[in-house]
Amino acid sequence: RIVVDPLKASNFGLTPIGVGNSLAHVIDGLESCKITREGKEYEIRLEYPEGLYNNLNSLMDVEITAPSGVHVPLRDIGKISYVDVLENMYRMDGYSNVELYAYMLPSTHFETEKAIDDYVDNQFEFTEGVFKPLTLEDEMQEEEMGALFKAILAAVFLVFMVMAMQFESPLFSGMVMTCIPMALIGSFFLMFAVGATFSLPAAMGFLMLMGIVVNDGILFVDTANMLRQEMPLEDALVKSASIRIRPILITTLTTVLSMIPMAMGIGKNSQIMQGMALVIIGGLSASTLLTLVVLPDFYLMLDKISSLWKGLKDKKKAQQEAQQLEAELQEIELPEIELPETEEPDAQKEETKEQDTPRD
Repeated sequence: RIVVDPLKASNFGLTPIGVGNSLAHVIDGLESCKITREGKEYEIRLEYPEGLYNNLNSLMDVEITAPSGVHVPLRDIGKISYVDVLENMYRMDGYSNVELYAYMLPSTHFETEKAIDDYVDNQFEFTEGVFKPLTLEDEMQEEEMGALFKAILAAVFLVFMVMAMQFESPLFSGMVMTCIPMALIGSFFLMFAVGATFSLPAAMGFLMLMGIVVNDGILFVDTANMLRQEMPLEDALVKSASIRIRPILITTLTTVLSMIPMAMGIGKNSQIMQGMALVIIGGLSASTLLTLVVLPDFYLMLDKISSLWKGLKDKKKAQQEAQQLEAELQEIELPEIELPETEEPDAQKEETKEQDTPRD
């Protein structure tokens, strides 16, 4: 830091505060005025040429203008002092907190941050009573991430309920929901390929993706259900894909093209929302391709499983009905029926009598 001698400064009519303000203008510049043009406000700042005062030696040569108009070099009224000071210290939850700041290049920001965290967590040994807490930014990010994950789960459940009401079958609803894991594969793959990190805007992109990617599956399954009433299932799936491929590709392409400028980081502060664009582009592209290829096979597989399950269920039901009928028959007691004695005819009686009479 630069220590200004009050006595030397007072000889020229200067004060340490005034010298500090002058140095702030030298380093940060001075706001001269503001102008408005075409509805936009612009700030005019006066600054020294870049690199003129980029080290302490050149900064000590700065001339401070005194009230009398005399230009006083800074080294005549101040000196450089190297001391260890706390930049910022405050208390939270009863503990004293110290914040350490580091200036990193944009190209190495994430690598440097990860290296510092690994060193602090694994190699650096804190003294007793000292620990590394979560920063306010980390706590807020964890809370927001937790809320977004809950919102994503709620969105998946609501989408499933809406489709169950539309198709009137949880089987077809689950079939359409397979588009979601297909979209997740594409989103994570594109983020990994580009080198983007998972951020809050990316989580918002996943939330939006839950309601977008199922549209292609709904179109395909609904058309296949209508066509299978007129033709075999395999032919219905092929014709459904040929009918719906055009609207599916058009809707996906328009959404992807609209997200490309944001994904490329074009525009002011667009890099903040780059993660959202990458998630939507990767998810929609993968979901569209995999829906047209994988969903028909998945439809056939579930249909065969459903038919097999229905046959086993009907067979089991028939066995239960047969056992119940047999049990009911065994419980029924049939009444004993007494048959009346039949009288022999007269001719048979006379013949029997003749046979019984002894002959001489």
